[in-house]
Formats: sequence, C-alpha cells, structure tokens
Amino acid sequence: MFSGRATARFNGEEIPVTKIAEDSAKKWIASNLRFLDPEKLRYLFETGQGSMDLTSGFYDEDKISSNDTSFAVGYYPMSHLEELVLKLERYLNSKESKKTFPFSGEDIKVMGLRKGSSITVTVAMAFVDRFVNSESDYFRKKKEISEYIETYLKESNKSIQEEKKLAVPRKIKVKINGMDRKGKGLDGCYLTVTGLSAESGDDGAVGRGNRVNGLITPGRPMTLEAAAGKNPVTHIGKIYSLFSFDLSKKIYDKFGVKNRITMLGRIGDDIKDPLSLSVQTDKKLDGKNKDEVLGFISENLASLPGITDRILKGELNVC
Repeated sequence: MFSGRATARFNGEEIPVTKIAEDSAKKWIASNLRFLDPEKLRYLFETGQGSMDLTSGFYDEDKISSNDTSFAVGYYPMSHLEELVLKLERYLNSKESKKTFPFSGEDIKVMGLRKGSSITVTVAMAFVDRFVNSESDYFRKKKEISEYIETYLKESNKSIQEEKKLAVPRKIKVKINGMDRKGKGLDGCYLTVTGLSAESGDDGAVGRGNRVNGLITPGRPMTLEAAAGKNPVTHIGKIYSLFSFDLSKKIYDKFGVKNRITMLGRIGDDIKDPLSLSVQTDKKLDGKNKDEVLGFISENLASLPGITDRILKGELNVC
C-alpha cells in the first residue's frame, strides 16, 4: 500500500506517480524476496498531493525551507553489541547465507542483550515451508542453523574485540524462534510460504524501527522519525537523520573521537541553519581541537543540500 504525499504534476506536466511506484516496488521485490511473485500482488494507492504551504519550500529562491519541525540523533562508532547484531542480520540476509540455508526466509529480526560478560542473541527467522518435510526435519534444520549462527557470532565477536581492543572475553548464547513447540507437528513451527510473516498479517509499520543505521537502540537517544517515505529535499525528518549519522562518522574518522550529534530543525527555516546542533564527545577537546571540530561541522552544514543527490544516487541508506 502506497500512502502519504506525492507530486503528480509539475510545471503543467503530468508525472506517472503510480507507475513509477509500482515499477519500483516490483523491481525491489524481485531482487530481494525470492518467493514472493511481484506480479501476483495487488498495489493499492492512497497517495495525495502535498498541501500548498508545505510544498512551497521547494520554490524558495534563496533557501531550502524545512517543511517540518523535527529532531534527529546520530552517533559513531557503534558499540560492540550493536556491531555484532547488525553484522549477523546482514549476513543472514546475504546471498551467501541463502545459498547455504535456502530454508531461511528474508523476514529476520535479531535482538542482542549484553549482561556483564555475556551476550544473548535472539533470532526470529521465518522458515520457507517448501524446504521442510516434517516436524523433525524442521527442528533438525533449526539446530543446524543455530549452531552455525553461534560459530559465526563467536568469530565475529573475536574480530570485533581485536579491532576495538577489548580485553574482556564475552560468552554468547543463541536462541531461534522461541515460540516453536515440539509435538504439535508443523503447527508448532515458524513456517511461511514466502519467507515473510507479512503473509499472515504480521506486517508491522514504518516508524516502529527503521532507523537509518539499521538498528533500534533503546539504550540511546533516537531520532523521532523513520526516514522512509519522506521527500529528500525539504523534509528534515529524512535529511537530518541521514546527515547526523554521516557527520558523526566523519568526525570520528577525522578527529578520532567518539561522538553523538543531536539536531533540531524548525518548519520554514533554512535546512542549512538548524535551530540547534550539539555534539557530545567521549573526551574533552582542548581549545584548538574544539575549534577545528566546530569549523568542520560548519563546513558540512553549508554543503548539507548536497545530501539530496547522495540519497537519489543510493550513496546513503534510507532505512
């Protein structure tokens, strides 16, 4: 279902919004979801035109005006646990993993908990029913991939520890599909036709997670908005989300300090001139270094509208 706002006419020219959206969706589904046929889906369009007061920001001659009031938070580097969780999710949805474990569907969620020196990882993974012959076959495959995930995590954990120079070894425990029940036949197994829980109505909603770095981090301050679906020109819910993480990484790479960027923008203001931008670092900067960091931030703010082209070229992940 397509909702929200889209421009269907510009300078007297009709824009085929529904065709563009449907073609894009079909292309993405065909490239990323092995067992969902894009030609057999219904595409519902509930999009409307944006209001004149909000779309007027596109036509300002002297500035690009924000069409919303919003805030964003970005940070770098990731913590040990964050890196481990993200690395595992990306591996499990990689082509390499799907070739090794074809029964693993694309609907995968990974939750990580660090408690003292131990890490507990919980994985929800939709199995694809065409690869499962029986209840015993399901649990055999589940054991096989559980053991592999545990080995993968231990190896990744070691490499991350060495890279971050962590001295404390961490124990890792893994649990997959916690609602499974032996003895109930296939009804007690997490089986799907398409590899997606959405086929049964469990489709979630944009905004519940969808942070631009791929993580949902309740232990950190988080951006107000989901970046998906917003225009990449005037909507700071998208622009500041991407910019704050991008700037934070640039600061870390250039100055070697862990940091967090918090930005607040106001509707009608120039996107290059946020109402507030603060940076917190893991160590106190002396006068010279502080001035260099602030100067670097000002330079990046001045070139902020260029982030639109980077989004359109696919150089920045939107969700």
